[in-house]
Amino acid sequence: MYHLNKQNANLLEKMLERGITKLIFDSNDLSKFTNYVIPTIKDNVTIADDIDNIVIVKKPIAKLYFDITANSIICNLKLLYKDKEIDYFTNTKNIVRDTNYEEEVIMDLSKEHFIIEDKKIILDLLRN
Repeated sequence: MYHLNKQNANLLEKMLERGITKLIFDSNDLSKFTNYVIPTIKDNVTIADDIDNIVIVKKPIAKLYFDITANSIICNLKLLYKDKEIDYFTNTKNIVRDTNYEEEVIMDLSKEHFIIEDKKIILDLLRN
């Protein structure tokens, strides 16, 4: 059984009062839809089989690539959503990202003294 939180229950109630039984988004709103709507309902939504321009994954696979320089270690964080690999810093329109999971990975790296600087994840060997 799924229980809606109060805010979502109120929204659903208003939609039903107005006779709204489905939501249709055009391609101009795809980014807003995938970034704001889907993440809140992704565990309880079904996307039609013929929709192939939206990728929904419950939890991505994080891949960490390290480059060592004289003074630092640079971590390139890649995330695998189904068959699409994206960079952590890349904005995506058609992938529903699990921002909670991604932030967990960043928090784990920060525990090891990595910092984000200029869209890079860096461990400064001179500071540590």
